[in-house]
Amino acid sequence: AASGIELATQLLDIRTAHIKKLAAEMTHQLHDIEDEILAGNIRQQREQLGRARRLCARLRREYAPERADLGRVLHRSAQPLAEADRGVLESSIENLAFAIEEIAEIYERAKLLQEELASRLAENTGRNLYVLSLLTAVLLPMTLVTGVFGMNVAHLPGANSFPLVMLLILASGGITLALLFWRRLL
Repeated sequence: AASGIELATQLLDIRTAHIKKLAAEMTHQLHDIEDEILAGNIRQQREQLGRARRLCARLRREYAPERADLGRVLHRSAQPLAEADRGVLESSIENLAFAIEEIAEIYERAKLLQEELASRLAENTGRNLYVLSLLTAVLLPMTLVTGVFGMNVAHLPGANSFPLVMLLILASGGITLALLFWRRLL
């Protein structure tokens, strides 16, 4: 028959093995996510990183107090434990502490990957906004000219001359591009 300490250490070892298995799975998942982020595929990784961080936080909240309580039981026991029982229990507590530290490291790694992902998303957004603002600057004079010629004003010079309108539109766009190149914005 197993003693209470042996039973407790067996249960503790089973829980620690479960944590280590989860940590190994999350580590593998984070490797894949990191490869995807570095390759520039940043679509679905945010959700996966969020799930990994939530799981790590939940595991730390659940198991860290248990480790602390077991340590207190080990050192403040009303009846002194046999040296063999104390050694086995200390070893199991140490394994649990290592697994909890591994979960904490995975949490921090997921946090860093989320920051990298946010940085890449911000960079992509900035690049897209830059292109959009340049297109707006180029097309603004053209829309102004077409807007003026689209007004219902019968006596405007060249209002009935389509080639002149097209020439003004292209000239305004060309002048805008030349100004952007001259100011070194493109």
